[in-house]
Amino acid sequence: MSRLHPFKGQAAVEFLCVVPFLFVLMFVVVDVSRVATASSQAQAIGSDTARWCATQRSAMQAVDGASALTHAQSSGQLAAGSTVTLMKEREADATYTMRLLADDGTVDKAQMIKEKREKITVEVKMPIKPLFPIFYGVGWSGTFQVRGEYMAYATIGREL
Repeated sequence: MSRLHPFKGQAAVEFLCVVPFLFVLMFVVVDVSRVATASSQAQAIGSDTARWCATQRSAMQAVDGASALTHAQSSGQLAAGSTVTLMKEREADATYTMRLLADDGTVDKAQMIKEKREKITVEVKMPIKPLFPIFYGVGWSGTFQVRGEYMAYATIGREL
């Protein structure tokens, strides 16, 4: 008998205990990478869509949820079953006074300027197909469960 294995067949028993653990660990790593990939994809799509909405808005073109979804789908990264929501909100108008000074430092002209502010928020939700759904319930950032489906999400706000 070997000193490393006091009873016959111990190596086989150890092997049979370690292999299933490694197998499950492999699937957990795959699930974690799926969550990370889907979350970063949702973040990138949300950021790109918010930037596009701001560009359209500055070009005085109307932006709504349907056009934001169409733009996000054109990127080719949006998974089937994903949703893109566009929310607009008006912020209080900013008012400030612009003073033009003369060469001697006295106020030459004062003018009130009123600035309208608008903020858009783009929310992207993408479905994830988990191998081990039990791991998604622990509150990882960027995932939540809707109607039995796990979703990666990102919310991007941008001032117009």
